[in-house]
Amino acid sequence: MKPVAPTYSYAAVSVSNVVATFCQYEALKYVSFILQTLAKSAKMIPVMIWSFFLSGKVYKFADYMLALSVSGGCASVAVFGNVKARNTYAVLGVVNLLW
Repeated sequence: MKPVAPTYSYAAVSVSNVVATFCQYEALKYVSFILQTLAKSAKMIPVMIWSFFLSGKVYKFADYMLALSVSGGCASVAVFGNVKARNTYAVLGVVNLLW
């Protein structure tokens, strides 16, 4: 099986993937575990909404409530719990996660 495109044309995609992965792990160093969990659990809600608009996938009401309760639980621990970042660059880490 010979590739259709020349090998050098994959270089930009490969390099950008490696750089993005490196930046992702570097950003996570500045964010507490609770905020990491909140960011990952909050992804469920936009994914459900976008999949409805883009592919017409319909979720049950219970699925939406489950996504909201998981995100709400993580948010309540982040807001009301005793969570301390490892350093003063926590805001930078959150911005990098959102980027």
